[in-house]
Amino acid sequence: MKKTGRILLSADLAREYGFTDDNGLITGDMREVRSALAIKGWTTLAAFIPRFIRVPHIIIYMIRYTGWAAKDENGNLSFPALLALTGKK
Repeated sequence: MKKTGRILLSADLAREYGFTDDNGLITGDMREVRSALAIKGWTTLAAFIPRFIRVPHIIIYMIRYTGWAAKDENGNLSFPALLALTGKK
């Protein structure tokens, strides 16, 4: 009942309950900084970032509900501040 009515991310639930993909990793974690950098093409930098470095929930909620995030050409969320920090477009 603790999770009833809340917005939950599947990657967070996978971490809590120990679910993994076939290769043993939790995929699709939009809060993981390493994944965000790798998606935007910064694979070398992403390799140095530990997987436990994640964006706090409150930042994700603020981005979603304030309209700060936009969708890119593939329909994925694009965070302008992250792109500005990395210099990618």
